Amino acid sequence: MKVILSTRLKNIFLIIITLSAIVYLYLQWSFQSQLSLFESDDLKSNYIKDIGFTVEEEYDVDGQVADSEKTDDKFTELEDGIYHNFEVDRVISPVFEARQYADKNNLPFILWWTPFTGEKGKLKKCFIGECYFTIDRQLYNHNATMALLFYGSNFNGNDLPLPRKKLHEWGLLHEESPKNQALFMFQDIMELFNYTSTFKQQSSYPISTQYIVSESYLLKPSVYTVSEKNWMKETLDLASIAYIQTGCNPPSDRDAYVQELMKYIRVDSYGKCLHNKDLPVELNSPSKMNSKAFIEFIGKYKFVLSFENAICNDYITEKLFRTFNMGSIPIYKGAPNIRDWLPDDHSAIIVDDFNSPKDLADYINFVDSNSTVYEQYLEYKTIGLRNPILNKALSERQWGVKSFYRMSYVTGFECYVCDQIHSNLKLMQEGKLPIKHQATFEHYGCPKPEKYNYSDIPGAFDWERNIWLWEYEKAKKNSVLLKEKVYSTLE
Repeated sequence: MKVILSTRLKNIFLIIITLSAIVYLYLQWSFQSQLSLFESDDLKSNYIKDIGFTVEEEYDVDGQVADSEKTDDKFTELEDGIYHNFEVDRVISPVFEARQYADKNNLPFILWWTPFTGEKGKLKKCFIGECYFTIDRQLYNHNATMALLFYGSNFNGNDLPLPRKKLHEWGLLHEESPKNQALFMFQDIMELFNYTSTFKQQSSYPISTQYIVSESYLLKPSVYTVSEKNWMKETLDLASIAYIQTGCNPPSDRDAYVQELMKYIRVDSYGKCLHNKDLPVELNSPSKMNSKAFIEFIGKYKFVLSFENAICNDYITEKLFRTFNMGSIPIYKGAPNIRDWLPDDHSAIIVDDFNSPKDLADYINFVDSNSTVYEQYLEYKTIGLRNPILNKALSERQWGVKSFYRMSYVTGFECYVCDQIHSNLKLMQEGKLPIKHQATFEHYGCPKPEKYNYSDIPGAFDWERNIWLWEYEKAKKNSVLLKEKVYSTLE
């Protein structure tokens, strides 16, 4: 009898252990699945806060804690075991009765028409007032709904909140280039919005530095010394220049230029375009391009082609800032006002400073052969940032990049809109006229794409390079029609 009982107890114990393991694996899978729903690391970090995971350190892409982000954990309990960091998400209690609280206290409702955040209903305490944020379109006609927000990538002219109400303000969040959404290149579309958060300095809530983790990220010592790079160039048979890309024939027509450049100087091209070199298998994914291993691999090169996919003031991506981080010299083609965002005035080689790819190649060869001249481009690593525009932008921004301790620019923009609404409500309570906010072309607008007078790259056709010109003309016509459509329904 004792033996049977003992056997049964063992079996029960094994069943409990097995079930516990299954539950644990399910929770792990569920957590990872939820994270995969988010399109940005900033939103992931907010989600982690909401479900109560404590993060000991914030890691830069090189695995080091960003000095400017070090702070004590500020996790507090909202209710029923939900923990968060108020400095990150601005969420206040109650969580489950947020709608009722907002109704009772006459708070402004802000509706994400494009369900970018997935927030079915949250209260946020911003810097001036509180607002209720939701993706619930049924609240469009609610008397408290005062603003509608749109994420640019999901902006659809056939799915707009029409008829537009005169009391509704519209806000646009869009960090991507015109390749992603050509409509915003035009005044007629931008005038539909009252508030914007884009890469442009003129935006209502600019996010021009969205790819700079911190000042220390730019000033991190180079992965390799110049001597080590020279040695690896000879020993590993590397070109002086690396070219990394994931998309061919973008609006900037960069591949045609690079192909012409390759006639005069050797370039190791990784990726689909002008491919002549393979990445290691473990790095052959866009998701690996900010990893420590990727930085160390590309950091072997003395120069890196940092060509944007579209030409627009202030549109500057990780292609440039990642190169600064690793300590190579970027050869840059992109934002015409790029000098506003360089560590100093001698830290990058600007393609537009040269009359032709041949002239550029000649200068690169000169710098490559002279270590003293080469190292002058890296002086910012020891002297520090000497660009007042960049310094000001980094020191004054409210939001962080890949930060577990500062709010994302998404939350920052939400609070910006919320606070503008509260400011206007206060003015009206005082018998004054509210401030009329109006976006303009300069809040996003970019110039018409241009095509180089160079031959097509292998495997591509002329129409692939012309498609962006066609897209531009199509978007230009649609912008006029869409503006007429919106204002013809104004209530």
